[in-house]
Amino acid sequence: MASLTLSSLNFTREASLNAPDMIVRLAEVMAEKGIKPELEVFDLGMVNVAHSLIKNGLLSPPYYFNLILGNASTAQASLLHIAALVASLPQPAVVAFGGIGRTQTAVAGIAAAMADGVRTGLEDNIWLDRDRSTKATNCDLVKRVIRMALEQERSIASPDQVRTMLGLSRR
Repeated sequence: MASLTLSSLNFTREASLNAPDMIVRLAEVMAEKGIKPELEVFDLGMVNVAHSLIKNGLLSPPYYFNLILGNASTAQASLLHIAALVASLPQPAVVAFGGIGRTQTAVAGIAAAMADGVRTGLEDNIWLDRDRSTKATNCDLVKRVIRMALEQERSIASPDQVRTMLGLSRR
């Protein structure tokens, strides 16, 4: 697997530039090499790019989407934005939600209740609490997600179950 962010976007202090021709080329190389893209979606326009890549034969189902919410210039960590994104996704899709910064815990809770997966980790948030008083570790963040999922009476998928969901070969 490899990440494929489907458009450029602005973060608080910098831009993440992903030119359309580069996105297409990365999708082509991934398809040629049998790499499953983790489709990073920050807003509805990025879903449109995914539809275009599918139309051009560059993505194969099941599609794996990471909906990343809470960035100031993209979709927010709200049920309205989540619903709009999910409703527009091509099917069959495996969908995870992730929140940036202070939204990570709230989005993880929504994902633990409703999504196929949860994106969590230090890439999106270095704090364990909203007050930013306790530094997080990836282990702490994953343990919190596991607790949330178990509270929702959802099971935790094994690596083999995830590979099956994503259409990946087993080791």
